[in-house]
Amino acid sequence: MTGGYKYIKVKMNKVAVCSLALAILPFSATLAGPHNDKSVEAALTQKAVALNKILESEEAVKCCNSALAANPNYGPALLARAKAYVSLERTEDALRDLTKAATLKDNRVGALRQRAEIYYALKQYSKVIDDLNISLTERASDGQYSLRAKAYSALNKPALAAKDITSALAEKPHNWRLLEQRSKYYLDARDLNKALADFTELIQMDERSSSELCDAELYLNRARVYELMGKPQLAALDRKRASSVEHKNLKNAPFRLKY
Repeated sequence: MTGGYKYIKVKMNKVAVCSLALAILPFSATLAGPHNDKSVEAALTQKAVALNKILESEEAVKCCNSALAANPNYGPALLARAKAYVSLERTEDALRDLTKAATLKDNRVGALRQRAEIYYALKQYSKVIDDLNISLTERASDGQYSLRAKAYSALNKPALAAKDITSALAEKPHNWRLLEQRSKYYLDARDLNKALADFTELIQMDERSSSELCDAELYLNRARVYELMGKPQLAALDRKRASSVEHKNLKNAPFRLKY
């Protein structure tokens, strides 16, 4: 119950903050003065961003429409409206806005990244890669590398996917989610020595964590690597460890049933 209460409390706080922002934003444009048109566009777009956060997508679109009526090339409004369109399942409209935003220098990277996410959802993986190839040359980030890696993996190119996660780890070292992602790509690519190294590091990270619940799947994945390497005894040992971890997790799991 405590965890659920905290989650609800956080969600309520987020809505409250957004509601406060929505109440304040109309005054920000007025205070900036009547001759500062960009401040009006910015205020309308900020309101749209806040509305998007509480899933008031129709209202967000209206705010962006007003901002874009004043300046059809205002990139942040195009990005915010595209996000609202995605929420409203108006994918083609979102892609249209992002394609236009991608031609604007200051918003190019954000537009390409957002458009790549839509292409990924549409399973148009080659287009994902094309967009991220451009955006990564201008501004690299672990998120973009990770998304391109998923696209490569979907196209059955796990070696390229693993290479991208290596680049992502350079941006965000010792990130266990990225390391886990790469370990599976190495396994798919049958780069067994690297897969073994990653799974071993993940197991060590898991053992050092403060959580009482460990990840048995890590041992099972490493067991699979050992089997492919022709080391059945080590594979059997890891499967045994996985079984022990699962038993320990059942014992330590919160809210477990008592009979």
